[in-house]
Amino acid sequence: MATYSPLANVIISLATASFDRDGFGIPLFMSAHRYSSNRVIAVTKDSYSTKLPTNSAVFAAAQTAFAQPNGLSQLLIGRIEADAQIGLLAAPAQNDNFKITVEVNDGDKIEIDYTEVAASPTQEIVLDGIKSLLDADGNIADHVATAVVGSGDAARLVLTTATGNTDYFIVSGLSGLFDEYVDQETATEAYTAIKAENDTFYAVTSEIKTPTWIEALATSVNADDKQYWFTVSDQDVLQPIANPAVDVLASIKEKAFERVVGGYHQDANTSFPEVGALAYNLPFLAGTIVWGNDRTSGISVSQDDTGKNLTRTEKQYLLDRNAFFWDLQGGITFLNSDVKTSSGERPENIRGRDNMEVDIAASVSELLLNQVGRKIPYTSRGIAQITSVVDTTLQTYVQRGFIEGDYVISAPDARLIAGGIKATQKLDNLTFVAQLSGAITMVDAIRGTLQLDEVVQ
Repeated sequence: MATYSPLANVIISLATASFDRDGFGIPLFMSAHRYSSNRVIAVTKDSYSTKLPTNSAVFAAAQTAFAQPNGLSQLLIGRIEADAQIGLLAAPAQNDNFKITVEVNDGDKIEIDYTEVAASPTQEIVLDGIKSLLDADGNIADHVATAVVGSGDAARLVLTTATGNTDYFIVSGLSGLFDEYVDQETATEAYTAIKAENDTFYAVTSEIKTPTWIEALATSVNADDKQYWFTVSDQDVLQPIANPAVDVLASIKEKAFERVVGGYHQDANTSFPEVGALAYNLPFLAGTIVWGNDRTSGISVSQDDTGKNLTRTEKQYLLDRNAFFWDLQGGITFLNSDVKTSSGERPENIRGRDNMEVDIAASVSELLLNQVGRKIPYTSRGIAQITSVVDTTLQTYVQRGFIEGDYVISAPDARLIAGGIKATQKLDNLTFVAQLSGAITMVDAIRGTLQLDEVVQ
């Protein structure tokens, strides 16, 4: 039987590979919580208020991030493995009602609706009652271990995974109760687990601000092509640097991390202002912005623990530590001009360089991957093809104002390359030199003269 066929059948395939480029506009906030089994959840300006508990650190961080005016696309919330501690919002009375939902690995969950019957209950009595209901459900007890610790009004119901990392549980639906979380991982363990699930972020922040945690996370992030930003509220950073260093900002400076940016703010542990500093600039392309003089929204001027604005001397102590803060001049609050990493480099230069490296690697990789049915010859013409791709990428960064346009690309002469090297099919010694454009963030020593006689032009 004849089969119909058109006179001409054309099949065209696209020989265009597109290489993944890292996201240089996404921040991560690490927090000890039990709101999701996932290590990473993404929230947006429209979704965070419904996805995150309003009384949580993650909500406060998201609120600070999305208060900024420049259109942050998303904030990633990274989960630190933690035990849950459940307490009462107020002193209990007879017939008070309490609700809590706990869900475990295999989808089993229990929705507890507990009414206290004791005539004069304490918090410990109420929590013991809730514990008994959790323990009575075998599907839950197989995954969650419970204990009431403390006594009287200081009592807490502690929930832990029964068999470590093979279990998880989610706490939700609290009524009359509050939840707190105690981290059960080191900074390195948490960061590694979060990265394994989602590595699309560039900047890292964290709810935990202890010196041990900060220094460990700084070491981990500094080994990656990312940045770690943090603030502290410790008053000892407003004093001269001791020798040896006794405060975390001075200690971090001594370690000269290229990718770690520390600062001071009295609300470091509650509103996480460093998230706002990042969210203000991350929506812009790398190389186009500078951290400094940023009029962030919802972040007050840095003050000491008495509520007074920082003195000029205290600001200098922070600058001595390469630390940032929020300044006030002319009634305007802004991120101070001289923001640096602990090594003294500008964070926007690190980000621009990181993005440039990724873009050059991606552009050259795309050229190599798209040689379908042809090749790049190991000749002057082939080397020129590679050089042209690098040149195009560098021009992008000239247009962004990151580098000057008088850069120089140096490529080897194909005629002088030994045959043994050509046999490896690897091109080496293609280099470029470019000058950073930098930025003006301060103007100093504008001098003028006032006189009574006529000024001659």
